[in-house]
Amino acid sequence: VSSGDYTVGSSDRMVIVTSTASPTITLPDPATNADRIIYVMAGANHFTLGCSVSNKIQDGSGTTNGRTFGLTSSVLFQYSYWTLICVSDGNYWYIN
Repeated sequence: VSSGDYTVGSSDRMVIVTSTASPTITLPDPATNADRIIYVMAGANHFTLGCSVSNKIQDGSGTTNGRTFGLTSSVLFQYSYWTLICVSDGNYWYIN
């Protein structure tokens, strides 16, 4: 993804974000993507990871250092050159 927002397609396995415009990467509905793994690799700038269905991203559980983790509609990813692993169980996208 070199410019603009991007919606993950049915054949995408890896999305590499090189845009400097802080795009939004949208995952598909987890219900139609059970057992699917998608890798999203960050370039030098941050991006937002969203889902086409509200509150279907699980970014952990509980509280760590004062931050509560749980179900959300989007996650702002601010680490350069890291890779997110997104796994669907058919109900939610789990982000690691």
